[in-house]
Amino acid sequence: MICYDRKLFSLDDKVTMYIPEFGINGKDNITITNLLSHNSGLPAWKKFYGRDLKYDDVINEIYSSELGIQNRRKKPVYSDLESSHLEK
Repeated sequence: MICYDRKLFSLDDKVTMYIPEFGINGKDNITITNLLSHNSGLPAWKKFYGRDLKYDDVINEIYSSELGIQNRRKKPVYSDLESSHLEK
């Protein structure tokens, strides 16, 4: 939010402005607001642990995730697609 306060980006910016690889499988119009509001349509959860994945594997799975269109912008769905427990 420091970057937002410094006007380095707008909440209406598309995520793909900063992470072009994110835009596949219909995610090209997701904005930063959508991510912060949990209404992007991203899946709520994916099993990454116990799969012997490297950091890049997890990031690529997140980029290639398909949207749950039925939930997009209708109701918030908290998604926890993170890989902080993996070694880079």
